[in-house]
Amino acid sequence: MARWDEGAYPYEDGAVVGTDGHTTEPRHWLVDPGTLALRGRIVYSLPVTGSPWPAGPGLWATLAEDRTAVHLWSPTDAS
Repeated sequence: MARWDEGAYPYEDGAVVGTDGHTTEPRHWLVDPGTLALRGRIVYSLPVTGSPWPAGPGLWATLAEDRTAVHLWSPTDAS
């Protein structure tokens, strides 16, 4: 069973939230913070690990899979 984990609010009407579950691949979701409705799963172009972190207006950050780099993302970078 998955449960909500940490998240980031890159913009007013959208949150990027991780789910904590028994999986090796992180699952991040775009969520409407007002209704908690899922808008979709975020798929990254690079392998990431852990939860999304807030990184400023319109941005969130993730750790690289090997934990040696931080990647910044915007809604147009991830689908």
